Amino acid sequence: MRTFLQRRGAAIPGVLNGFDRMRFRGTLLRLSSVGGMMYFVSRVGVLLKDFGAYAEAVTKGLRRRVEEAAAAEGRPVQYLERATDKERLVQKIRADQGAIERGWIAVFRTLENCISYDIFRNRQTNRTARVNGCRCVKGWRT
Repeated sequence: MRTFLQRRGAAIPGVLNGFDRMRFRGTLLRLSSVGGMMYFVSRVGVLLKDFGAYAEAVTKGLRRRVEEAAAAEGRPVQYLERATDKERLVQKIRADQGAIERGWIAVFRTLENCISYDIFRNRQTNRTARVNGCRCVKGWRT
């Protein structure tokens, strides 16, 4: 069976398509285990003792780029202090501001649960001996 566009294409001057919304959420599974974290730092060439500074620099760079893009779209970055239904908040913003033809609706910043790692040094060999992972709450520093 031919598609609608194949059958009626001559009468259609153009087609628009795109996303109605984009939501990025997830976990980097490779970083959710000690073994995965060790693999990652070896691949990017970062020493464990330097990982804190590396992660902070990557976070600052990502945050700066997101804030610049949000400013270009005329959207403030909103900090959410506690667990918030972000979907409901977006719907409220859309209702208050009317339909947004294109671009970003909202940009949120919040603290989320994540994995944290503790590094232990073997004082006799002066080398990293063990890395432990634990669940905790971390977030962006302002």
